[in-house]
Amino acid sequence: MFRHVERQFYIESLGYPLERRFDRNFRYEGESHDFTEMVYVEEGQMEVVENENIYILRRGNMIIHAPSEFHKLCSASEGDSVVYNLSGIIKGRIPSVLFEGVFHLDEEERMDFLSIFRRARCFIEAEKESSFSGQEIADSLSIFLMKLCRKNRPNKTLSGDSTAQRFRKLVCTMQEHLDENMSLEDIAKINNVSVSYIKTLFYRYTDTAPKTYYARLRLIRAGQLVKSGIPFSVIAEKMNFSSVNHFSVFFKKNMGITPSQYRQEMERDK
Repeated sequence: MFRHVERQFYIESLGYPLERRFDRNFRYEGESHDFTEMVYVEEGQMEVVENENIYILRRGNMIIHAPSEFHKLCSASEGDSVVYNLSGIIKGRIPSVLFEGVFHLDEEERMDFLSIFRRARCFIEAEKESSFSGQEIADSLSIFLMKLCRKNRPNKTLSGDSTAQRFRKLVCTMQEHLDENMSLEDIAKINNVSVSYIKTLFYRYTDTAPKTYYARLRLIRAGQLVKSGIPFSVIAEKMNFSSVNHFSVFFKKNMGITPSQYRQEMERDK
């Protein structure tokens, strides 16, 4: 008797693993990218901004950033911190629980992750490798992620700092009004704060202007709609662009390709 095994997700490729030591003054400009990234703290503690949420990662903590998810890292320790980054392109249905907070690795999980990290680095650096080496490492990482889903529930406790809470509320406002193309003045009015205060918070937590951050969120939303097959004229109207051409210009300026080209690429990757 045989039973079909459905493969939920798999690791298609691995990025170069980074082991870095940061001093107390470290600040990293925020970013988003099209691959999944794991951030593990081995020493010290780090402040992580992930979309609207702000977490403090201590020794043994790991956070996993989803593709297209904005994130930023800076030191929150009096001394040095040691951080491991492992990234990869993951295909399939990744369990959403992996992106819902901070995991604390027990000693067995810590050793598993560090072993995968070192093997991945050796695999990428080696001129010649066993033909099965990459697959073995990718499968080990998939198993590690599946164990995290089964054995752990991520800690969703956010920073209690009042400015962090205000920032979270501002980003939530933006997310709730992605289709409206709101002005910064409108966002300030809803939250009963000044435009200058919003700018101060966004430079504090994202190193970017709030209008740029809002445009990035709208771009992600537009990409989702383009991928779904909705006519471009409907997307332009739904997202409050003045015309289809205005939408196409906005999309190409930020993505580097037209909506049509993006849709074709997404269809090829299915």
